[in-house]
Amino acid sequence: MPQPNPFDSVIDQLRPVRETGCGSITLLIQNAGSGDPDHQEQLWKAVLITLRETAARVLATFPNSSIENPDELISGVYEKLQVRMGNDEIADRHHFFATACTHFRWAMLDEFKKRRVDIMPDVPDVVELSEDHYAAEHEVLQLVMTELDSLDESLQCIVNGHLFLDMTFDELSREYGIPLSTAHDRFQSAIESLRQRVSQGE
Repeated sequence: MPQPNPFDSVIDQLRPVRETGCGSITLLIQNAGSGDPDHQEQLWKAVLITLRETAARVLATFPNSSIENPDELISGVYEKLQVRMGNDEIADRHHFFATACTHFRWAMLDEFKKRRVDIMPDVPDVVELSEDHYAAEHEVLQLVMTELDSLDESLQCIVNGHLFLDMTFDELSREYGIPLSTAHDRFQSAIESLRQRVSQGE
């Protein structure tokens, strides 16, 4: 039985797990637009919590990671993200989303490098795919996180919103004032561009 392509596996792992996205993020965005500091704070917290959940979801896809305490790694990403976000001047909501996702990716890469998220080769009962496949997924995940910086901003915001902030394409089309079909097309263009860049970097 052929094994799935590591790039496709990584993108599938990053995809939102809820069909309706964050659900409340659209309302939070609308409320934050009023300028009320409390509403803006709620949106800020919701974005950070969503990114924390994304970190947990990504790590959970590697069942044989050599990390002894996955929660510790996730907390490390979250704490680093909070510090970095607190040090930035945010121009508007779109800048906030972009900055949060960029710092999230950097924090994830830092933690992966620091903690050596390797695959344990001696737990065959848990492994459904080969060790090489899981190792390849780790490498591809880090390449995807890195190469996102090279995408055009119009593509990057769609990938950030859908994969990291759990936003649906409908939410993204409303947030960025583009047709729903354009949001879909930009996401597909971004994924194909990432696929090419990752294949060149392997």
